[in-house]
Amino acid sequence: MPLNQALRKNSNVLWTISVIQDQNPEAQTKAEFSEMTNDVVNTPNVENLTLCLADNLQRFRLMIQYGISEEDAISECQKLSSQWNIDNFESVESLKKSKNFSVLTWKEFLDWPNKDKTISDIEKLYEGKPEFKVDVDTRIRQVRDSLKNPKISDTLEQTTLLRKYLIEELAFQKFCASKGFNYEIYKTQCCKAMRRIKNNTDFVPTGLMREMFFTQFNQTVKNNSETNQSIIRAEKESFSSVFNKKPYQSTANNGASMSIKFAEFIEKTLQMVPVQEQERAVDALMKFTAQEILPLCYSNKSNTLKI
Repeated sequence: MPLNQALRKNSNVLWTISVIQDQNPEAQTKAEFSEMTNDVVNTPNVENLTLCLADNLQRFRLMIQYGISEEDAISECQKLSSQWNIDNFESVESLKKSKNFSVLTWKEFLDWPNKDKTISDIEKLYEGKPEFKVDVDTRIRQVRDSLKNPKISDTLEQTTLLRKYLIEELAFQKFCASKGFNYEIYKTQCCKAMRRIKNNTDFVPTGLMREMFFTQFNQTVKNNSETNQSIIRAEKESFSSVFNKKPYQSTANNGASMSIKFAEFIEKTLQMVPVQEQERAVDALMKFTAQEILPLCYSNKSNTLKI
């Protein structure tokens, strides 16, 4: 089955297309989109289908890639969108004939009255939930590492724009949930940050915007080893300053942040362990902590806990 799961009868479905033809000319267009279209047309439980080109979302990425203003980037986004519609006219026509078809534009989301508040709420979640922050930062790092010869080379500026990109994409989930979509189809699996928002009822009510993807395009297993190595390299750089401090010293200023960094490091490491082995990994970590780390908390002289 090309889609990763069966749909309920009479489903109201959103199909989101990432318009990145400047970066990958074959991505979700022409032959590839035609194949996807056949999969959707042959899925009988899709009753209402809404297509959304995530065009203006790409402005942040284009600003980095070409070193242009936001206004110019939006203009480039519209050119990509127009070309996509030309290239995929026949496929879109087949969707119109087989489904109750409609179009949703990214501009409609940008004009949504609750957009700014939703973005603010996600930013608060980013600042207040370490596990969500880890997922957002990990995704940003992955995208940043994939950039090829960007005009904006400053890492901080890249990170700022990519964070805006991702948080806007996450806020889009609440906007679409307000329209009652049962499912959202995307090319491949969502990142963990997106999954957290989909499962957070403050943004997406239960039963809406459930994740759908095309199994024949899913690269998770294929790229797992390469992705893990990329994360490992990034983590070595990120934590080198922590591990180079001997002995480890905690102060009022850095104690909490160090604790969060170590917790993030452990969580990211566990994320790289296959799901079926994660329970075993946690047990091993607890055993090592009990046998090797806790004894170090006691002074040999006073036998008092030094935490």
